[in-house]
Amino acid sequence: MEDALAGARAVVHDEAEVLAVAGVLGDLRRRQRELARERLVVEVGETPDVPARDDEDVQRRLRVEVVERDHRVVLVDQPRGHLLRHDAAEDALGHARRFGAVPLAAVIVSYLAGSVPFPYWIARLAGVDLHTTGSRKLGGSNLAAAVGPLHGLAGGLLDSLKGFAAVALPAAIGLPGEVQLACGLAAITGQMWPLFHRFDGGRANGTTWGFQLAVDVIAFFIAMVPVVVAALLRVTVRPRPRRLIPLANLLSYAVFPAVIWEQEGPNPTVIAGVLALGLVLLRRLTAGVREDLATGAPAARVLANRALFDRSELQERGLVAI
Repeated sequence: MEDALAGARAVVHDEAEVLAVAGVLGDLRRRQRELARERLVVEVGETPDVPARDDEDVQRRLRVEVVERDHRVVLVDQPRGHLLRHDAAEDALGHARRFGAVPLAAVIVSYLAGSVPFPYWIARLAGVDLHTTGSRKLGGSNLAAAVGPLHGLAGGLLDSLKGFAAVALPAAIGLPGEVQLACGLAAITGQMWPLFHRFDGGRANGTTWGFQLAVDVIAFFIAMVPVVVAALLRVTVRPRPRRLIPLANLLSYAVFPAVIWEQEGPNPTVIAGVLALGLVLLRRLTAGVREDLATGAPAARVLANRALFDRSELQERGLVAI
């Protein structure tokens, strides 16, 4: 108990020892502000000794007494961990009070920035409409095939920059991590369903990778391993495998949150990574699906080809370029 209450300041309170425990109210400045409004004391009552164990939860329990004006609330037998969880909730409320409407505005701006279809406009400057050319996708790969490799590279990098900046800029101004993740997901959503392009955008491969790079560099490079392997096989193997790269892309989106889960356990970054994977799958499954189903092809085959290989039924039949 002496170790647990190290640094505590003791005062006399009736029959028991009263302690103001440093750390329960968070940082010193907030603790001073809180104590200016109300007095929080932790009263250690008489509790029987318990055998020493490695389990940190087996310890003397703290009886918490909160005195505010003339109203007294007593919480009996609450572990210190509960107070720390309450302190985390106070931190979240503090963020909300500090930033106000800034997080919501940041998410909206991220979506609007993601809605700018750079490959489409680069192609339009070259006199090409990506909606009616090649695979009909508004991504860097279709831009490279329709206009040129350098144009495709520029379009892909700009799309990636949208995902990266959507996370990096909120981080630079000190917004909480959860807001940074929400902004990244908003940019991905804008790339897929852009406001400025009739909500019909690209697959957001580059935007999602930019988001991953800004969130966790190590997890990003691990997730890119299947993409690099698929690209090398595409160059070296004859005949060239056409389904491998879309499958590797999908695998990279799944590996990213899995790596973070393995290292850190479930956390908001893992959830954001899973949501990004879900957005990619949703876009693959729904983009132009009515035209595919109108061909009379089995729905299960249509959806499987779309989800795994980003391949429409019209592409399977050779009516649309791959």
